[in-house]
Amino acid sequence: MEGGGAGGGSSGGGGSFFGVKKSTADLLSDDVDEDVKQAVRQQEDHLHEIGQLVNEMGQISVAMGSELDRQNAQLTRITDRVEQANERMHNTTNRIDRI
Repeated sequence: MEGGGAGGGSSGGGGSFFGVKKSTADLLSDDVDEDVKQAVRQQEDHLHEIGQLVNEMGQISVAMGSELDRQNAQLTRITDRVEQANERMHNTTNRIDRI
């Protein structure tokens, strides 16, 4: 997993002020307890990790969709060949029955 984990510092979630990225915890007033700020930082880290996991799941789902499309095309080709073989077998059986 990339980026900061639970103890890896803040990783987004806050705004940008003149190009300096700040976490929501850093934007809280000085009256807010440090424990609360730390909890907010942890939430931001966890949300960032969840975002990365959702992104990975999206990539996996796209890959799965492509694989399913490939396999469906292959199944269609197989079905067509089986139908052709069944038709030939039916025709051959009819010829044998006439003999």
